[in-house]
Amino acid sequence: MNLLAFAYALASLLIPYFVCGCNESEKQVLLHFKQSIVDKRNNLESWSGNEHCCSWRGIQCNIDGHITKLDLSDLYLKGDQMLTVSCS
Repeated sequence: MNLLAFAYALASLLIPYFVCGCNESEKQVLLHFKQSIVDKRNNLESWSGNEHCCSWRGIQCNIDGHITKLDLSDLYLKGDQMLTVSCS
């Protein structure tokens, strides 16, 4: 594969991520979840309404901006809220 073809392939993968950001309804669910937990170490500081959630700590998204992975296992969070995920 030549350099131009590689650059085009890479751009086609990354441009939607930066242009589209994350799914707004999924973002709102995460912000609601954040309000219900105790984050003494401020590990979820990146979880802000101003940033798209695909760049937040512990979040991974697919090319369409939908969350595909949520990993908060090492963040020492506390709370009583259970996050229920429904895939439709």
